[in-house]
Amino acid sequence: DLPPKARAAYDEMEKTMAVELAGLNLGDELDPVVAMSEAAASQKLRQICQGYLYQVDEKGVRTVHHLHDEKTEALAELIDSMGREPLLVAYGFDGDLENIRKIWKNVPYLGQGVSSSQAAENIERWNKRELPIMAIHPASCSHGLNLQYGGHHIAWLCLPWSLDGYKQSVERIDRRGQTKPVFSHHILARNTIDQRVSAALVEKNEAQNKLIDAIRQLG
Repeated sequence: DLPPKARAAYDEMEKTMAVELAGLNLGDELDPVVAMSEAAASQKLRQICQGYLYQVDEKGVRTVHHLHDEKTEALAELIDSMGREPLLVAYGFDGDLENIRKIWKNVPYLGQGVSSSQAAENIERWNKRELPIMAIHPASCSHGLNLQYGGHHIAWLCLPWSLDGYKQSVERIDRRGQTKPVFSHHILARNTIDQRVSAALVEKNEAQNKLIDAIRQLG
């Protein structure tokens, strides 16, 4: 559940496509965060669910306003409950990666800003089960990337709208060579766009499966 301050910001953005930061005690002199389109408002809603809100000024300088740590705390609880079992953590925004670093300071990751040599080293260490945690961005989990030897759990701090991005990320560990059942953990904010994204992925997957079945019947 979103805490009161974040819930107020979420409801305000959903209704008016803007958030008055002064009303959230984030600073009386701050300009409101305004979404210029429904797509932009959707992104802002997702940011609020993640625990922060981006604000970009006329010079293009971005400020990150912290709202809550609910998802970070939920991730920490999941990690604690898993004991020594390695965990992939899928993130969506740069702010998610910063939040992961609050509980795992130097977390290795696959995503923007990681060199190919560093990525190769991270993958090798993961598959040797030397990394308790590794963060991944769906855009960096290309087809054919093998992570199945390092673990069988993936946690989603931020679900993607893309079904392909979701399935390809899960299939990095759910592939030939994996010897255990694969678990995909979803960390969602209740009564928010998070649940709409989750439902959209289910609908897309069902539609895709129906299409595949229809094509097979033609054969």
